Amino acid sequence: NDATIEAPQGFLETNEEGKPYQATFTGRAKIKLKDRRIEGDKITVNISNQVVRAYGNTLSELKDKKNIPITIASDFQELFWSGEDANATGNIRATYMDTVISSDEAKIVYKNKKPYQAIFTGTKQKANLEQPNNVTSANRFIFDINTQNLEARDNVISVIWPDEKKTKEEQPPIHLTANELFIDQETSTIT
Repeated sequence: NDATIEAPQGFLETNEEGKPYQATFTGRAKIKLKDRRIEGDKITVNISNQVVRAYGNTLSELKDKKNIPITIASDFQELFWSGEDANATGNIRATYMDTVISSDEAKIVYKNKKPYQAIFTGTKQKANLEQPNNVTSANRFIFDINTQNLEARDNVISVIWPDEKKTKEEQPPIHLTANELFIDQETSTIT
């Protein structure tokens, strides 16, 4: 499990037997793993559990199956070395192609060591999604990374500008309120 680490400071903690169990890096640390990278004001690597935790002004990037970057900025992030699920909390701003989601919590769910679903939850306030032709808020968004389909759940409010050929200023918006909303990216269908 190769990793490249850049940090102004770092130290290794050992257990009672003298074996290393955790490495801590400070001063705007950066770790690059095979398929993703993460940086933060402080990063800890739990060696035995193979968990990377970044604290303070964190930024991570991973790639979908087409190698398109997904970036997540937040207060805290946790990655599993083995390519399992990743978590983020606090002031989240995730960007994927033309979609930007803001939320309090996020979980990237992996399948076969590749990200396939991102779940964004608003706990203090509703999560918010912005795309070129719509702005939607909801308690939770479920984003399918492979299909780019999006599901908004619970307390959904959406403003949609349906004509992609016109600017937002040139057309009246459609306002939707629902408990669930599904956006099919391939057909641009909203249900």
